[in-house]
Amino acid sequence: CKMNYFEKTGHFKYDNLISDISDINVKGVLLAKGQGIIKRGTILGKGSDGKHYVMGNENEGITLNVDGILTDDADTTENDKIGMEYVSGIFNKAAVICGDGYTIDERELRKLNITFKTILKEEEVQ
Repeated sequence: CKMNYFEKTGHFKYDNLISDISDINVKGVLLAKGQGIIKRGTILGKGSDGKHYVMGNENEGITLNVDGILTDDADTTENDKIGMEYVSGIFNKAAVICGDGYTIDERELRKLNITFKTILKEEEVQ
């Protein structure tokens, strides 16, 4: 059996979401259907129905509590979707996404061990 030890099996594209790789933890969540495509880096809230929603979007009759940051894009257009969220870590606030009706509350997120640290772009350093 011949094996290629240097075969490319995947790749990672740096997107500025994570500021520091220390203390990153994730958990599985159930994303509620009907929210369309939810992008990586979106702040999620856990609803009174146990499902997760984009913080700041209208969710009639459902109370949300901030719960984490989505790890990967998810399509919830037609069905509930199992996804993953970061529940702790250091993130770039400029790369985090939320709905129009939500202002990022750093104190609430800090309770979850989610904090923010600015990442300077290369052109800002020069």
